[in-house]
Amino acid sequence: MGATPIPRLVFMERIFVLKPCKTGAAFQGTPKKNVRLDLSKYETILKQHGYEIILHTNDVLIVKSKYDISIFPSGRVLIKDVKNEKDARAELDKIFMLLCLK
Repeated sequence: MGATPIPRLVFMERIFVLKPCKTGAAFQGTPKKNVRLDLSKYETILKQHGYEIILHTNDVLIVKSKYDISIFPSGRVLIKDVKNEKDARAELDKIFMLLCLK
């Protein structure tokens, strides 16, 4: 008998802290553990899944879907123009499921 799979949103809650930004309609997801992301690799993956690449530097990858999303090498993700935590968490989940599958 195998272990019961953990639902994706529960999994993301265990590895990320999601908080509203003080500046307005944005949420910030921060990993609970130190990570280092290869932004070049993730740019390719996100582009293949319909995200528009706005900017890619060594310090940030900015993509557009329904929201403006900034992804940092530290794993921090800023989701702008999102009105509530439920939508922010769903977008964070979607992004990291794509990235974890590759």
